[in-house]
Amino acid sequence: MITILLGVGCSSFLPGGTSKNTIKPIEDGLVVESIVQIQDDHRSIFAALPPPRSPQGVVLFDAGDSADESNPILAFLTENELTTADVSHIFLTHEHQSHTEGVALFPDAEVLALSEAAPEIIQQGGRVDTLLEAGEKMEVGPHTVEIFSMPGHCDGNSSFLFNQTLMMGDAAVAYMDDTIEPMEGNATSIQSLSSLSDTFSQRTHDVEVILFSHSGPIYGVDALIEYSSQP
Repeated sequence: MITILLGVGCSSFLPGGTSKNTIKPIEDGLVVESIVQIQDDHRSIFAALPPPRSPQGVVLFDAGDSADESNPILAFLTENELTTADVSHIFLTHEHQSHTEGVALFPDAEVLALSEAAPEIIQQGGRVDTLLEAGEKMEVGPHTVEIFSMPGHCDGNSSFLFNQTLMMGDAAVAYMDDTIEPMEGNATSIQSLSSLSDTFSQRTHDVEVILFSHSGPIYGVDALIEYSSQP
């Protein structure tokens, strides 16, 4: 398993010498429910595998940085005796090409993105088949998906509640001390994460695990709720 560290601080340390503000490494191959984290350089693609004997296809969250054989999703599909035709849906967390370029590998999949992200994706030569709006809930086969707008990293940044897994995308990262911080420290990013924290402080049973594009996971919702109470 390959792991990476995106940032190392030098102020305070956890037992074993790990810095308090060290980002949790990506856990390539991590399986949560039916969702697999697939490392793509310093970011992740997430693939939700269909239940056994289900007609539902694979659901991807982001599609990676390349539209050729170097994209790690292709090896993942092969290892699981699947092909690109088995991918039914791709939810794009935002408009950056490092997360959208791989869409070209999946001509049969339905590509979904927040309406604020779609214009730039299309301008870059990508495609969006279905526009999503904040607060929308939808069913994808046996799965439920709820959409959250998370501007700050970019205008069309979003997070998704997929069943009971919160897919944060680039809205935040997890640290080794099980805290959460936004990817950027700008006021919009901070407000987006604070608003999401307030939302789930009233819905504590809705989230079992939080997954991040650029870090490892956090289990439970406490770290997100505690974010809004930080000074």
